[in-house]
Amino acid sequence: MGYLSVADNKQLFLVLGGESVKLKGKSFAIAESIKIIEGYENQVFEQYATEHPLREQALSAWGYLVLARKRQFLRYSRPEKQSCTLVHS
Repeated sequence: MGYLSVADNKQLFLVLGGESVKLKGKSFAIAESIKIIEGYENQVFEQYATEHPLREQALSAWGYLVLARKRQFLRYSRPEKQSCTLVHS
């Protein structure tokens, strides 16, 4: 792995695995404009890095829903306290 320092102290991470890598963009000053146009491993890594925040958000949402469901279950599944009198005959 390696990185290029671009504008505003942003970094563009690259997989340094021996394959050729070609970048295209308007300017290094506009980090969002830089795209990897050649280098399969780097293209796959770029896709992973771009989609990762969405995965994290989805995982967080599932965690919230599971916790909310568990709380709801605990709230409604507790038996009410009842008093009873034992009568012997």
